[in-house]
Amino acid sequence: MASNIADRAVSRPRSGWLQGPTEADLGLLFLRTFLGVIFIAHGSQKLFGWFGGYGLSGTAKFFESVGYAPGKLLVLFSGLVEFGGGILLIIGLGVSVVGAGLVADMTGAVLTMHAAGVGKFFSSQGGHELELTLLAASFALTLVGAGAVSVDHGRPWAVARFPVQQVMLGRVMYQLP
Repeated sequence: MASNIADRAVSRPRSGWLQGPTEADLGLLFLRTFLGVIFIAHGSQKLFGWFGGYGLSGTAKFFESVGYAPGKLLVLFSGLVEFGGGILLIIGLGVSVVGAGLVADMTGAVLTMHAAGVGKFFSSQGGHELELTLLAASFALTLVGAGAVSVDHGRPWAVARFPVQQVMLGRVMYQLP
């Protein structure tokens, strides 16, 4: 008998719903849901101006002010990746590919803040802390997939073993300063 939760999560057979999800699967579900809600909110700020956001036009002006043009197209892409990606994370569909897209998006967010002259780490000082945390969580999901409590469970695309994900991750790693 396993002595603690971590041992049970690793040693328990992964047979999907026949034996129930492991603690690791439930942890991935929690992470995907929490991250998905955050990305939906951020995408909503960019696309619709909800939750105190500036909407498509306002965010596009900011993007262009720091040298990213065409601003409207880039904001539209970023907003769709965040909003749509958040929904897909919650249901657990295409999580490895979605995670790679969100890693690219958050890398862009950090680089945009850097271009705007923000060189601080902590969010309380207007720094990159949140974006880097979202990037790290998205990267982890890209590598491990959605877990058993997902639409992806048992599908061949469920983990980052395919060229498209590796190329996306390689491109993101190349962009890092």
